Amino acid sequence: MRALVCACLAALTLGCPSQVEPGDPAKGEYGPKTDADDPRVVKVGDDLYAKDGKSNPEPEAPATSPGTGVPDESNGVCRLYAPQLPDPECCPFESGFDEAAAREICGLDSYLGESMRASCGFFFMRGTDTDALSFRIQPLMMEDAKQAADAEAMRLRAQLKREFKVEPVPGVAGAYMIRHDVLRWAFIPGWKKVRQFAWMDKSCAPEKVPQLIKVLAEAEQPAKTAERPLLPTARPAGEDGAKAPAVPAASGAN
Repeated sequence: MRALVCACLAALTLGCPSQVEPGDPAKGEYGPKTDADDPRVVKVGDDLYAKDGKSNPEPEAPATSPGTGVPDESNGVCRLYAPQLPDPECCPFESGFDEAAAREICGLDSYLGESMRASCGFFFMRGTDTDALSFRIQPLMMEDAKQAADAEAMRLRAQLKREFKVEPVPGVAGAYMIRHDVLRWAFIPGWKKVRQFAWMDKSCAPEKVPQLIKVLAEAEQPAKTAERPLLPTARPAGEDGAKAPAVPAASGAN
């Protein structure tokens, strides 16, 4: 059990830049606005990092791969970020996750970015925390959220030799949740395939999480031809983002 919890915690919580006051992403300010003399941080170029001596780059050796430890949008596809993972990549799919909704509902200050590592991770900062807070999503092969939740509970029971209760998500029809220590999983309907959503209580208050899950459940599944937004955004119902087909030119006299 300890191995599983440690593995899950490693996937959900990794070191990250320090944050005291949120920046303005529209101005390219993804990280903290604080004084470089603050004893909790160390300055690397124009970026400030938590001074933990472990996971963050030293001033003379900043991260070399785009998105590692520092948000990066140079790929033109996503805001890329991974606390430690070298050569991170944008998530290859949309999930219905909405970074603006997550910030508002969960009281988060800054959206750092996304990266793919078995599942798609979305990273945030809140207040004076020195660790990134994250949410993870992955599409499953199953089409029924209750069946997906039951199957996961059965797998956990067999592996950890204890009971796991499948509970409905309050206020979100057809969505179900499993709890394990500080970890949470929700199985979300609304798309052709179930989406598994994972987080820890410290990322979002338990009474607030159903609101975030509701945003995911109500998001429109994008068409295969849709262009994904730079920042993860839940598409409104009826807006799948598909490009309209070209209209052939009219023939004949004007």
